[in-house]
Amino acid sequence: MTDTPPVHHHERNRDGRDFVVGDIHGHLQRLEGLLVHVDFDRTRDRLFAVGDLIDRGPDSAAALELVDAPWFFAVRGNHEQMMLDARADDAPAGAEALWLSNGGAWSRHQGTRELAVHCQRAASLPLAMTITIESGVCIGLVHADIEGPDWAAFVEHLDETSIQHSALWSRRTLSSLGRPGARRNASRARVTGIDVVFHGHTPLASPRAVANRRWLDTGVFMADGALTLAELLPEGRLWSSHQSDRIIETAWTAG
Repeated sequence: MTDTPPVHHHERNRDGRDFVVGDIHGHLQRLEGLLVHVDFDRTRDRLFAVGDLIDRGPDSAAALELVDAPWFFAVRGNHEQMMLDARADDAPAGAEALWLSNGGAWSRHQGTRELAVHCQRAASLPLAMTITIESGVCIGLVHADIEGPDWAAFVEHLDETSIQHSALWSRRTLSSLGRPGARRNASRARVTGIDVVFHGHTPLASPRAVANRRWLDTGVFMADGALTLAELLPEGRLWSSHQSDRIIETAWTAG
């Protein structure tokens, strides 16, 4: 799928703060508003992203250019993968149509050279990421889901097509949980070998926390959706930017 190492690791930020943002989907203005709201310092702070930087929003190209910023780090989402598949020399049949029908039409306004650079940015994104924070806590980022209950086993097999597909596309765990608060949820969701895992991919009415999993996609591209930013902590603060540019502090929905 790519020559990029499937997992990137980042050591503790000893100079500033760390944040993580849900699926941006080209809504750069919403992101900028959130960063201003939390007084984000580009010289000291870091922003991590759970993938799907592009498509379905007004500024996909500019959102993907964030990859060049020294303070920004993202994992690959299925929308970046759709772009790579569509633009590959040996593109599978229907790959371009699939991407265009899922928000990739912005690419028609990009030149061939510009698209090639965008693809290089997308190809540089790993499928998973780990970040060490205070007290040695280790946090994982994967766009969609993890195959199996153990982080180390998942990472070990990330070169396998089926595991990559889970990382980019799967909603198996979230679908199995049912409604928030169900008693079975914690045992179904827990991942061993890591402290907390953040995901995007599945638009939710509010950010959801189950066991040591955190789902952060709140459907920024939807009429009633929002873009959510969280402190990169097991129980950090969250803020959501809504269509009216109104930013509110929110909370995890448990279970």
